[in-house]
Amino acid sequence: TSRELIEQFKGGVGGTISALRAVVAERGFIDDETQNIVADVFNISRAEVRGIVSFYADLRTSPPARSIIRVSRGGLPGFRVPRADQRARRTPAGQDG
Repeated sequence: TSRELIEQFKGGVGGTISALRAVVAERGFIDDETQNIVADVFNISRAEVRGIVSFYADLRTSPPARSIIRVSRGGLPGFRVPRADQRARRTPAGQDG
C-alpha cells in the first residue's frame, strides 16, 4: 500500500521528499489521499506536503500524459530566410520585389 511504501522513509534524512519520489516512481503521480498519508506519517501539515509537492517539478499530482509532443523551433537544415536588411539591399528602391 501507499502507507507501507511511505513508512519505509520515516526517520531518514530527506525522508519526506524521498517518500514522495518513491510514490511517483511507483504510481506515476501523488494523489490527495497519498499527500494526507505523507502528512500523517511524517507528522507535518497537509499544507507543508502540498508546498513540497508544488516546489519540486518531478513531483506530479496528476497522471502523466500518454504522449509527449515535441515541437522544433529550428528551421530545416540548409534552409535560410534572408534577414530584412538583406532583402532590402537586393530590391532596388522604388521597385516591388
